[in-house]
Amino acid sequence: MRSVYLSVFFGVCSLAVVQKTITAKLGQTVTLPCPVTSTNITGVAWIKDGLKTEGNVLYYLENQFQYASQHPCFRGRAQLKEGWEEDGDMSLILKNVTTTDSGTYKCEVVQEGKKAADLICTITLSVDPAGLTIGQCAAIAVIAVAFIVIVTCCIYKRCQ
Repeated sequence: MRSVYLSVFFGVCSLAVVQKTITAKLGQTVTLPCPVTSTNITGVAWIKDGLKTEGNVLYYLENQFQYASQHPCFRGRAQLKEGWEEDGDMSLILKNVTTTDSGTYKCEVVQEGKKAADLICTITLSVDPAGLTIGQCAAIAVIAVAFIVIVTCCIYKRCQ
């Protein structure tokens, strides 16, 4: 995990932008971390890069979840971590992940007294389509190629 630290002196603000990669298997529930040290949060937006239509993964503003702005593919599957109101942890729980969930997610938070959101973290989620490791996928590909070569040779010999 790599962190980029930005500081504004005089004690006004200290911001650490977390960048992390998470790998999940198809159908799993994953937690995308968004560590915030403040409980004075008035808004949070989880945004996925590259959504083809408008909408957020999850949007909370002024004590309400904004479900009208939630992208349809995340309805009923995205929620904040339990206890977020007490500890300020804005981690996203994403249920029943699919391969289309793979991509880059950003957590932006608005703190009390501020008008602009701060980027807290950027998470890259990779969902393994069959729950297979890269080595297993490579082995399957080699077997498939060998099968195609054998079938092609048999057909070629029959045609002569």
